[in-house]
Amino acid sequence: MNGFHKVFFLALAVLFFSFLAASIGFHRRGKKIFSFTLSQGSLFLSALVFSVGFLEGSLLYFEKKVFSGNGPPPAPAFLQKWGTNAHLLVPNNIFYIASPNKEFRTFGYKFSTNRLGFRERNFSFKKLDNTYRILVFGDSLTFGEAIDNDHRYTETLEGLLNLSRKNAAFKFEVLNFGMGGYSTDQEHELMKAVLRHVECDLVIIGFYENDFQPTTKGILSSFAVMDKIDLSDPKSKDLEIFNRPDRSSPLSISPQYFRGVVPWHEKTLIYKLIEDRTNINIHKLPGDFERNYLFSEFSGIMELTKRHRLPPPVVALLYAGDVPPNKNDFRNPTGHLARHIHLMRFVGENLRKNGFSVVDPLPLFQKYNKMSMAVSEWDRHPNYLSHYVYARSIYDFLTAKVLDPALIDKSNDL
Repeated sequence: MNGFHKVFFLALAVLFFSFLAASIGFHRRGKKIFSFTLSQGSLFLSALVFSVGFLEGSLLYFEKKVFSGNGPPPAPAFLQKWGTNAHLLVPNNIFYIASPNKEFRTFGYKFSTNRLGFRERNFSFKKLDNTYRILVFGDSLTFGEAIDNDHRYTETLEGLLNLSRKNAAFKFEVLNFGMGGYSTDQEHELMKAVLRHVECDLVIIGFYENDFQPTTKGILSSFAVMDKIDLSDPKSKDLEIFNRPDRSSPLSISPQYFRGVVPWHEKTLIYKLIEDRTNINIHKLPGDFERNYLFSEFSGIMELTKRHRLPPPVVALLYAGDVPPNKNDFRNPTGHLARHIHLMRFVGENLRKNGFSVVDPLPLFQKYNKMSMAVSEWDRHPNYLSHYVYARSIYDFLTAKVLDPALIDKSNDL
């Protein structure tokens, strides 16, 4: 039993005995209000408090004694043995990269990092002729946590675009700069460094609901094994593009500051039970500080792309589902999924008002309604179906609203 529940049950006990004592006292005095005795009212309140305590206690018991043992068994040793890949913190900044030119695994799938520390092939900074290059920034969903390279939405998008091109000599190139744990502020800082050196035609940002979170010192130190990049080392020559110390130090305050104080009733299991099965809390959004921080970063991203004479950035809303198909009712969502959808669409609507192009994959998620959308019970990142939905939604948006019709053969049924 945690500290909250100890205080909760103590408060209920005090209320129960107080109302019970009041009921006995009023009964002896025979006091009434209209036709209702104060004794009956106090007895009713004591019974109500007892019922709340009994229900909360029962839920706590079942959570600890019954449901706690019904989860999946430990992940197979083959999957457990591959730890988080090491990350290198960029000096005087808030973003990090993976160790360059190394081989790692994600949920058993092998992947290699390029000379810049990203899960992507090596490429020339200068864009080749007859090439339309797209740079994609994001967090672990864009990185492709727990899935194979070929299943990531960036690879699928590149394949769809090249299959539909009119000119065989022309090429679409989609480069993935996703990194696990990134928030929007880190993507913004990475973008500053990359766009100074890497030519491109368009920028896409994959947005997930936790990208509101500002980057703090605590988050950076707890995310993974980290060392600072030694830019004086000759082996780090390729990483000099990140040497851009124009960002203030990470925030030192706790992330709890941003979320604010959770009301006591929202900590009870009774409330959580109701919340997960209804839409009573569907309109709840992050606090003012987080919202202002997020949209300030996006405003900076917009100004950055303007300076580099790029079209408005495309933001893809990366919805996420769960493993059990019955939890993925995107047509009639309730509980966390309903709140997740509301939050993502809130972000999309605000970004559209500020000139961003926004891809909303919700209609395609509704088409594949009640299908498994996560990798497994051990890693709940989006699976290949979710990544296909992202890729197809982005492809349809680009070919309809962004790309020159002269580049795309729409008669090609994909």
